[in-house]
Amino acid sequence: TNAFMLLNWQETLDDLFTLVHEMGHSMHSAFTRESQPYVYGNYSIFLAEIASTTNENILTETLLMESKDDKERFALLNHWLDSFRGTVFRQSQFAEFEQKIHEADAAGEVLTSEYLNSLYGEINEKYYNLAVKENPEIQYEW
Repeated sequence: TNAFMLLNWQETLDDLFTLVHEMGHSMHSAFTRESQPYVYGNYSIFLAEIASTTNENILTETLLMESKDDKERFALLNHWLDSFRGTVFRQSQFAEFEQKIHEADAAGEVLTSEYLNSLYGEINEKYYNLAVKENPEIQYEW
């Protein structure tokens, strides 16, 4: 299939970063389909994030070079640092969640939605100190 993106656009800085991030995924998929046999066309989520975060870094560098306003540059750097923190924590969190799912499956556990909700909630508490009883919706994010 052709690579495409569906996203909301409100002309904000976050929307611009989301666009270039998702463009990285689409470009990665398109280049993979053009240069690899179908059997090798799948890639891990860790690898998928490289192209998208590289695009974000290129955008950040470009905007920083073009900006002459210190407050704007500070906001861009703050955005970049917050995104970096989020990427490191979120990707580590997702990897741990996937590892625990595979371990549970290998141990013969039934992977019900209740089990996955509970596991995801526990991992969120570990990474972000978000108690599921105070934020029950977070357990459904998986």
